[in-house]
Amino acid sequence: MFVEDNINRRQERMLCDLRATNPITPTVRLSPVQLSGFITDEQIRVVGQLRGGEDLWLNLQLNTSSVEWPADSIPKPGATPPFISNVPVAALEEITARVKDRSTPLPPSDSVAFERPLDKQLTRKLGFGINAGEWTAQLMNVQAGAFVELLVPLARGADYTDAVKALREALELLRQGSIEARKAVEQVRAANETQRLFNAGKTKSPREQTYDERWAFMVEDLFSTMSAAGHKGEVTKDFEFTREDGEMLIVATAGMLKRLSADSTV
Repeated sequence: MFVEDNINRRQERMLCDLRATNPITPTVRLSPVQLSGFITDEQIRVVGQLRGGEDLWLNLQLNTSSVEWPADSIPKPGATPPFISNVPVAALEEITARVKDRSTPLPPSDSVAFERPLDKQLTRKLGFGINAGEWTAQLMNVQAGAFVELLVPLARGADYTDAVKALREALELLRQGSIEARKAVEQVRAANETQRLFNAGKTKSPREQTYDERWAFMVEDLFSTMSAAGHKGEVTKDFEFTREDGEMLIVATAGMLKRLSADSTV
């Protein structure tokens, strides 16, 4: 089984080897086939990185081996299939009846020469996707990770549509290796007048700051850090932001927008 790398498009990495738990008898009707394999905790973490915040896409390479009679089989040397030796026609009919009801075994092998079966190999690829929500839920089931579901609604109708759109764009930019969600944070700054509250709170000790001033500090710090990630200045030119840094900044921005949407006073 292979997993596609969403960061480096059109590449895939081998995840594990899957094998059928039991031999399978082909039938004309659909029947379930169970495959089992093993992956380590480290592989799960790597898959999370390759997923890049998108849906997970897996490619299953199926290799099957089968044994078939008689049309494609190879006759025994010197025999013209089907070849019956020293068995009268009446006895042949009796053997056929026995085989059908499986009540008695066939005659000794030196009496009937059967064709040899032909081994066949077949390889096919099957691709299937696992959506991001299902993947994170499975991670929790195996205690390999945890997630917090955060839905950011459109606050006050269409007033903050641009902020939610900017958040979506930030997610796409993150997949491309860029960190940029300041437009969404700017909406929060303007709605809550965080810059004014920040300036007022700077003159006080942390213990004396009001509820709104403490939230304003968080918004302004988020905006400042986001600015450093998006633009290199004299101070920030040597800053190295990782993908995990970008995820944290975007999630924090989403949380601010979620809080804004629930505040009926703005």
